[in-house]
Amino acid sequence: MNSGQKQYADNMVRHNFDELVPFYTVTYEEIITDPSDCNHKPSDIDISSHLTGAFGAFENETAAAKIIEFCRERDNTWDPFTFEQIHSYFKSKAGTIKDNTYYFSFWGLLLGEYIATDDVGNYYVTKGFVARCIESVEGRKANRRITGNCRFNSATVLAL
Repeated sequence: MNSGQKQYADNMVRHNFDELVPFYTVTYEEIITDPSDCNHKPSDIDISSHLTGAFGAFENETAAAKIIEFCRERDNTWDPFTFEQIHSYFKSKAGTIKDNTYYFSFWGLLLGEYIATDDVGNYYVTKGFVARCIESVEGRKANRRITGNCRFNSATVLAL
C-alpha cells in the first residue's frame, strides 16, 4: 500500500467508513496528467441524466457524475485532486449538514482503471474514465433517437 492509499484508508477510518478495498494498478500512460492528453473536458460530458451502464453499478456512475461536476466547477480540466478537496466541495454544497454526515465515496471506481492515486494522496482521472463517460452519453443519445418516437412504454409492451 503506497502512502496515497494509506491516506485514503485513514480518511475512510476518520469518516467511519473503514472498509478497505484492493487498488487496481494503473499505468502512467492511462492517467490524464496534461489537459492536452484528452480531447474532452468535463463540460463536454452531459451529467444531467444518469451515466447509465458506464461503470456497472448505480453508485459508481453517481460517483463518476460527482467527479465530473467537481472537475467542472474547479477549473473544467482533469487536474489531480485530493480526497479533502472533493469531500469539502460536496460537503459545502450540502448546506447545514453536520460535520461527518456527508461523505463523498469513489465506490468501485478505485477498483478498476478509472481513478488512480499516487503516493501523496492525489487522485487522477484516467483516459478510461473519460471514455466510459463519453460512451454512456453517446449511448443515451442513440437510445433517445431509437425510442423517442415509440408510443409504448415498457409496461405497456409487457401488458400486450
